[in-house]
Amino acid sequence: MIRILADMPGDAERINAAIGGAGRLLDVARGFNADDADIDCLIVGCRRQCPREMLELLREIERKMPWVPVILFQQFRESATEPATLNRLLGALVIPRAHQLRDLGLDWKAVGARLGLHRSTLNRKARTWPGCALTELERIGADQLVAAFVTEHVGPLFP
Repeated sequence: MIRILADMPGDAERINAAIGGAGRLLDVARGFNADDADIDCLIVGCRRQCPREMLELLREIERKMPWVPVILFQQFRESATEPATLNRLLGALVIPRAHQLRDLGLDWKAVGARLGLHRSTLNRKARTWPGCALTELERIGADQLVAAFVTEHVGPLFP
């Protein structure tokens, strides 16, 4: 199960929509409990510096389940060459899902309709990340695409 944690109202829902509703929201106030043990991946979105409570929850998850990949997105970056935005992350998240739907046999128009996006929007997002047209995206293997996503968007929580 993909779990989603965000510091701003509505962000978790937008992230979940970008991954086709496959996630479940994780509540910082409730903390981490036995119901959350089925985490396959955790997506964390922060528009500002992560609040102390959220960092404590992330440390607890990392301590109890070190094998769970965490995608940590923060609106601010001190050394990034490109500005980090929630829109950039959501645009990147939609590409693996679109690729998955295409692999299931849907044409790009049907993929776009399923994700609530026009085909031209999908094409624009694919040109932004991973930098190719939809026709080229079809030829990329799912493993290669996920590896590229991980390289760009996933990293260790704490050095």
